[in-house]
Amino acid sequence: MKKAIIIIFLILTTLSYSQKLTDNSKGYTEVVSTELKQDAIYIKLMEWISLNYKSSKEVIQLDTKDKLITKGNTVFNYIAGKYNVKYRISITMIFSIRDNKYKIDFTPTEVKSDIVPDTVIDKGVYELLMTNEVLSKENYLISAKEMVLNQYRLLGFNEKKSKKMLEKYEKNVIKGYDSYKQNRESFDNEIKSLYTSIKNAVNKKDDW
Repeated sequence: MKKAIIIIFLILTTLSYSQKLTDNSKGYTEVVSTELKQDAIYIKLMEWISLNYKSSKEVIQLDTKDKLITKGNTVFNYIAGKYNVKYRISITMIFSIRDNKYKIDFTPTEVKSDIVPDTVIDKGVYELLMTNEVLSKENYLISAKEMVLNQYRLLGFNEKKSKKMLEKYEKNVIKGYDSYKQNRESFDNEIKSLYTSIKNAVNKKDDW
């Protein structure tokens, strides 16, 4: 998915709520009120999808006037100490549409290395960033260690070997807290930019 280009247009919405984590913290959701009717909202959202995906036909899984579902992916740059790792995150987006209102649901579903696309990466890479508040160092370490253990398991190591590997590289996990805070801020900004892009597209006046 191309990175959304944010342009500030005249805001037409009468009421909107900032995106927030879903109840299970597996995705983001936002309900937006607008002056537009259902058909007009649908057209604007379809325009946004067409502009932001290489092939809208390939990503659209459901296309009705009251609901659009897309499945695509985006690249996220993850800072790991002195390294910058590119992860490709698969995402599902659901647009629920009514007169004067629409809802945007954004859910990451899978992550892979952009360099080694066949390698399955533990979802903790992005789930660690999806919290209401920045984690304390103590809570970060609990989640990060479990993520690393899961990754070793995914790579085929047994439980004993996975724990030994974690023990060996635990110092690197501890050092990762500063990178975590930086990555979380970047991830938050990506989500905010995405939602802003969609809302601006719906609000855009079709002036010639």
